[in-house]
Amino acid sequence: MAHVSNIETDRLALQRVSPTHAAAAAEIIGDPRVYRMVARIPAGQTLAQTQTWISSQVSGASANTDHTFAIMSDTQLVGMIGAHRKHKWEPFQLGFWLAPASWNKGFATEAAHAVINWLESCGQFGAVSGYFEDNPASGRVLSKLNFMKAGRDVQFCLGRGEFVAHLHMARISESA
Repeated sequence: MAHVSNIETDRLALQRVSPTHAAAAAEIIGDPRVYRMVARIPAGQTLAQTQTWISSQVSGASANTDHTFAIMSDTQLVGMIGAHRKHKWEPFQLGFWLAPASWNKGFATEAAHAVINWLESCGQFGAVSGYFEDNPASGRVLSKLNFMKAGRDVQFCLGRGEFVAHLHMARISESA
């Protein structure tokens, strides 16, 4: 898969996540409005934990299992978006989060569209994603990107410390 450092959109720069993003990311994900809507972010995640997570993303890029980008508006980190999978034969799982100050501006849709286009340019034509049932805004973003509902279950949310109703979604490109 072609390595790309940055992806540009009309309003955003998607930069490969690096240690320089750790402090801003840790501050954003410390907000319960963020960590409660993401399965794998614990409440009270420290800067050191954020730095460890970023290091794992950097090594995952070379293995073609993790492609994580910092979403930048001007020079400010406003969120993260990534495509992840455990094995190369699996479809990528798309995940994202934004700082609350950046909600309702179309940033998640714009960033996700750019990542999907990049994945497709590399020959990856399917993706999966999902969202907690009490986070319909993420569901709307995925619907705009032609993801379709593919099932429901409960998933454990580290930030809440409990199982939460979750909707799975899947997308197959028309180019496939």
